Amino acid sequence: MIAVANIDGGVPIALAEGKHYAFLAIPEFTVGFTTATYSPPSAAAGGTGGPNQDLSGFLFDIGARVGAEIYFGFIGVPQLALQATVGLSYRRSVYKWSSNGNSASDGTNTFGTQVNGDPWAIFKDAISATYYL
Repeated sequence: MIAVANIDGGVPIALAEGKHYAFLAIPEFTVGFTTATYSPPSAAAGGTGGPNQDLSGFLFDIGARVGAEIYFGFIGVPQLALQATVGLSYRRSVYKWSSNGNSASDGTNTFGTQVNGDPWAIFKDAISATYYL
């Protein structure tokens, strides 16, 4: 049995805007939980037949991006926009395992940017085009 729950949130806030542009701040967060129980196949079914294993995980991710959106109304295409953002984030991940009275857990904390270690990622990950209908 596997159970997963996830909540995502984020709302763009226009810090300044004009006829063909907007400067944005976008706070974002994610909270996620997961649980699973693994039952090994019995020896009669070709497995090891060991005890059940309970697995669980938790994710907390929070960050913010800032950027700009340029509307192409000045060249006669007001529905087309180009967006570019950069941001910072913090992520906490926790994993737990237990079986037959034994248990283990591990967790990680990560601080990062949207660009990560690749300086060219700003062009492939942080810029997008949108056509509004």
